[in-house]
Amino acid sequence: MIEFKCRKCRQLLFSDKELVTNHGNIYSKESLDLCSIESKVWYLSEQSLNDWVLKQLNAFDWIKGKIICPNTQCNSRIGSFNFINGVKCCCDSYELPNIHIVKSKVDQQFIH
Repeated sequence: MIEFKCRKCRQLLFSDKELVTNHGNIYSKESLDLCSIESKVWYLSEQSLNDWVLKQLNAFDWIKGKIICPNTQCNSRIGSFNFINGVKCCCDSYELPNIHIVKSKVDQQFIH
């Protein structure tokens, strides 16, 4: 299992159970393709969102906005969501998930 934490304040954000690949498939080492490996963002599944993410999506009516670290003393922007416009993948597909977290804004911690 992998846990993801805010790079700035070390707040636990989510785990790999909430991730999907660039093309919306369940995230696993076996499901990674070239698109997912080269991506600069992590994509979150809409079906398994944490309460703090849902609160931010609801604040913007699930349209478009920024995702901020849930630690109120940190408030670092760690990603965004956009349910209006699709984003083109490096393989020319528009099937990218709507909620993404920037890889450079979070740290991974492997849990055994």
